[in-house]
Amino acid sequence: MPRKLKLALIGLGRRGRSSHLPIYPRMNEVFDFVAVCDKEEEVLREVAAEYGVNAYTSVRDLVDGEDLDVVDVVVPGDAHHPICCYLAEFGINIIVETPVSTTRPMTDMMIEAAERNNIKLEVAENYHRVPLARFQAKVIDSGVIGEVGRIYRIFHEGGYHGMSMLRLLAGSPPKSILGITHVTDVVPIIDRMKRHHSQENCTTSFLEFENGAAATMIYSNVIHARS
Repeated sequence: MPRKLKLALIGLGRRGRSSHLPIYPRMNEVFDFVAVCDKEEEVLREVAAEYGVNAYTSVRDLVDGEDLDVVDVVVPGDAHHPICCYLAEFGINIIVETPVSTTRPMTDMMIEAAERNNIKLEVAENYHRVPLARFQAKVIDSGVIGEVGRIYRIFHEGGYHGMSMLRLLAGSPPKSILGITHVTDVVPIIDRMKRHHSQENCTTSFLEFENGAAATMIYSNVIHARS
């Protein structure tokens, strides 16, 4: 039987605790969950005790204290680049939450670090893995509806989620992208994740793909919040 991969989680915020932690016990045939890391000591102790794993407040201490195969990085996007590049230098495979990072150069550095150290760097983008999305892609690939020329994605999860879906349905990487954002003040609204919105950021994106397909995506944080 193959050896289990030793897994640690960095980040015990909303996504870390609600989306990632509950999955680990279901994957115990593959992973040996050994440690958590977070700067909030009270939450850290609580989770470590619940799951019976070691607790660290420093990424350096985590790497020094554990012989890790995989680390799940679930921290704010502006911290992805330094943490992932550091882990890569120790030969640790990484799954990192969305967004990959906050700038293209930072993302490139993460990819280069992964390639240089021969480790896997996976982004936890899940929309293109949803069964319905996979089914839609298979229908398109079969040719039953003909060749896809244009795709429209209107007010249904934008940003990286929307882009991953457009790439899946187009069946091709994008060749060019143009985005325009219009910001207006609105009556304050609190969404289901307790985020406060006092402005609407309405973004229109135009994409051209290498296979000749084109796409338009319109997204509003306020419409998303109200849905």
